[in-house]
Amino acid sequence: MLKKILSAAVALGLAAQVFAQTEIKVQAPSLVSDSEQFNVTFLVEGENAPSDIEWEPSDAFTLVWGPQKGSSTSISIINGKRTKSSQTTFTYV
Repeated sequence: MLKKILSAAVALGLAAQVFAQTEIKVQAPSLVSDSEQFNVTFLVEGENAPSDIEWEPSDAFTLVWGPQKGSSTSISIINGKRTKSSQTTFTYV
């Protein structure tokens, strides 16, 4: 099961290469028992991070709920230099 989650993360990582300096992290438990509910969270960070992703779980999973989306953006200007950072999380159960 974990291998399938990691495969999905790799696919999302490859898709993220289209966006400059975008990073995708996947958070999931390393061990779950059969029929146990657990969260899978995709964290997308970067200056121009996409505002939406699509994840289709394999047949080995039953999607109970999600995605729950949360986002934040920060902009700072220091000595005339502007930097922007965006972070979006997508959580599935």
